[in-house]
Amino acid sequence: MTIWARLHVAVLAFWVGVILFFSGLLAPIAFQTFPQAQAGDLMNKLFVPYHVVGYVCGGAALLTAWFAGGLRGKVRNALLIALLGTTLYAGLVLSPEARTLRVELRQTDTATENPVTKARFDALHRRAVALNGAILIAALTALVWAVVSPPKRQK
Repeated sequence: MTIWARLHVAVLAFWVGVILFFSGLLAPIAFQTFPQAQAGDLMNKLFVPYHVVGYVCGGAALLTAWFAGGLRGKVRNALLIALLGTTLYAGLVLSPEARTLRVELRQTDTATENPVTKARFDALHRRAVALNGAILIAALTALVWAVVSPPKRQK
């Protein structure tokens, strides 16, 4: 396995680890430990760096795959491009919109909460959670693929 292929595996493993830590450990503990509003505030602050890690890992995974294997592996490259694109969409489109709605909801008390705003926030949250799960599955797939069949240049 070339150094580029090893870096590719390392980047994917790190990315999967970050997703698992954030989604499987940090978020549940935050919501079990703090009141919902405070836990939501904490997670809101952590989403930006979480998504930045995804952008960096997605870009690094693409670059290391390219350096390791060139333009071969169209399906592998398509998977990595889809991973990065989905991460960018989640971080640059969904997350800011959800954050705006959350701030709007926090400015009203629960008795006067706008049901339309709450429904939009809940729908965005469900979509973000589903996308995060899809990103995790795709990143795990890419990681297993990189370990079992590392990207390599044709001779």
